[in-house]
Amino acid sequence: LIVTLSTLDSKKEFLKNSAKIKNSDDASIKQVNIQNDMTKKDREREYELVKEKFAKNSEVEANWRYVIRGPPGERNLIRIKIRRM
Repeated sequence: LIVTLSTLDSKKEFLKNSAKIKNSDDASIKQVNIQNDMTKKDREREYELVKEKFAKNSEVEANWRYVIRGPPGERNLIRIKIRRM
């Protein structure tokens, strides 16, 4: 099933709230999987970001790691400081 939403904001809100389905008491609803539909170009870019993230995180850099952040289609690799407790 493909759902088309009228605005990017409504799409972001829908995807953000889709995780609540997994908390449902109904077992058949828990089997529903919702994910962002990406073009081949978007999937390739995502794949390259993930490869770059793992390569950079494999380098030893104390108190820092790389993560992918941002809305679909605008995701970027950023460096964050790790909090030690």
